[in-house]
Amino acid sequence: MSFKVDTKAPEVHIISPKDGAILNDPQVKVEGEVYENNTFTVTVNGRPATITEKRFTSLVSLNPGDNLIDIVAIDDAGNRSITPRIRVKYVQPSDIKFNIQSPQSLSSILPILEKQMMVLS
Repeated sequence: MSFKVDTKAPEVHIISPKDGAILNDPQVKVEGEVYENNTFTVTVNGRPATITEKRFTSLVSLNPGDNLIDIVAIDDAGNRSITPRIRVKYVQPSDIKFNIQSPQSLSSILPILEKQMMVLS
């Protein structure tokens, strides 16, 4: 009888998001690949990720401001790979506000406003 001891942690490659990304959506899809010969699991911020083949995905809700994303892969032998934390910033979209000082300034901004209204409708 022979057996092989697995002492190597899974290798994780993050596809998205990139560290330092500035996002304007309250959720981000975390995607990556795991290089491991045996069965493995992946958690993103402590929640199980969806695994298809060697790729994983997870949808993470963001709070306004800085957010940290932790990814951990563990193989069947218990070897654990912890990636460096990914820091992303969620910036909420703001309402467009204009401060019109005079009727003359309105004439220069009117074409822009009309174009925006066409896009929104």
